[in-house]
Amino acid sequence: MRAKGFTLVELIIVIVILGILSVYAAPRLFSTQDSDLTGIQASMISLFRLQQQRAMQDTEKFFQYGAYYGVAMDNSQLVGVKDCGSLPITIETDAIATGNLDLTLQGESWPICFNSLGCIGEQCGNIALEITLSGSGAASRQLCINTQGFIRSGVC
Repeated sequence: MRAKGFTLVELIIVIVILGILSVYAAPRLFSTQDSDLTGIQASMISLFRLQQQRAMQDTEKFFQYGAYYGVAMDNSQLVGVKDCGSLPITIETDAIATGNLDLTLQGESWPICFNSLGCIGEQCGNIALEITLSGSGAASRQLCINTQGFIRSGVC
């Protein structure tokens, strides 16, 4: 006659495996910071791409290289701006609240402006920008704008 069910050894092995998985999976499942960083990173990419498109589509030509559109930091939130001079004009975009996140720029300072060719600054090929988003934990996300204006997640 065959016995049905699990042996004690099989039961202990399953419990040990579940314990190991729960130690690694539980913090990721119940932590919102990682998903918050990913969401803010996606929103930032969208805002940068929107402002880049506006700069490339604008035909007013205020400046020598075309009208500048960009993104500025205003009271712990990122906003779209036009005319990136000393007093940028805030335009209607959905502001991205950064809250208690730390945004680190490498290569530029706020506001970050796009020319009519979609590049940062006055001419293409000169400036690449990497933005690092980090919260109170160990998680961080990067956003890269390369010298030709391509915007993507990740390091440059």
